[in-house]
Amino acid sequence: FMAPPLALDLDWFMLSQAPMGACPFCSSVGEVLPDTVLVYPVRDSVVYTWEGVRVTGQLEVGEASDPETGMYSLIRLYADEVETGIRP
Repeated sequence: FMAPPLALDLDWFMLSQAPMGACPFCSSVGEVLPDTVLVYPVRDSVVYTWEGVRVTGQLEVGEASDPETGMYSLIRLYADEVETGIRP
């Protein structure tokens, strides 16, 4: 599932195991959630959806900070394809 976006015009999104009611980084905890993956669509930007998604691409594991946003992540997925409307 896509986590709710920080803004509507982002070229990335967070992938989570279950639907989320709020942005995972908007809590006061300020931690990177272990079950989320930062997804960078390689081709086109993706429109946010509450439905399930299937993402395929290259997985990158390890600590990293996005040079543009400064966002810290443990896992990143450079997505070749993002399918929406997937039923769990």
